[in-house]
Amino acid sequence: RKDLERIKSLGFNTVRTWVEWTAGEPREHQYHLEQLDLMLKLAEQVGLKVIVQAYVDSAPDWVGVKYPDAHFVPQNGQAIPSQAAPGFCFDHPGVRQATLDFLQEVARHASGSSAFYGWDLWSEPHIINWAEINYIPNASFCYCPHSMARFREWLRKKYGGGIPELNQAWYRQFQDWKEVEPPRFDTILSYSDYMGWRVFITQKLAADLRSRSDAVKAILPDRVVTS
Repeated sequence: RKDLERIKSLGFNTVRTWVEWTAGEPREHQYHLEQLDLMLKLAEQVGLKVIVQAYVDSAPDWVGVKYPDAHFVPQNGQAIPSQAAPGFCFDHPGVRQATLDFLQEVARHASGSSAFYGWDLWSEPHIINWAEINYIPNASFCYCPHSMARFREWLRKKYGGGIPELNQAWYRQFQDWKEVEPPRFDTILSYSDYMGWRVFITQKLAADLRSRSDAVKAILPDRVVTS
């Protein structure tokens, strides 16, 4: 309270706080958002607004136990264990739903406070945040089955569902979509595959951010959303 009163006296009208998934949902559907509730209560009492920054890159361990096929996978095929960070791949449908469920629970808590102003839903959008996988040279992500399936679907739309069109663009001779995987290394023989992979990652991040925004706006449609 003393800190918030000092901030208010210096002319500020808003503070930022954060919630993170590991602490906020240590067991599935068992939420611990007491610190957020306290911050909102104190800010309301001293007349400040609050922006909530949500960290879901720090995933609780129960997620990996429930979804053992949800680990991030770099180009060498080695699954990455989560040590709180980097969490688990958002392309896994179970992880995606659990992530959005947590954000919606945070929104329900925030909805009860007149001090709540808006969100920072994703600081520095990347496939992996807050972890350096330095034991794998030049690690890039994600090559898990769920990410590859999403990439294939993106390619189907880009090339009108046709393997011949993809073969021409990638300089390949695929017979079936099951053979198609993201590029894992550079080659002078083709470049369209790598360019397509990078464009896909960019558009995927944008779509994932939209999913987070839609989730919280389903609870609080009139609050500011930022990234």
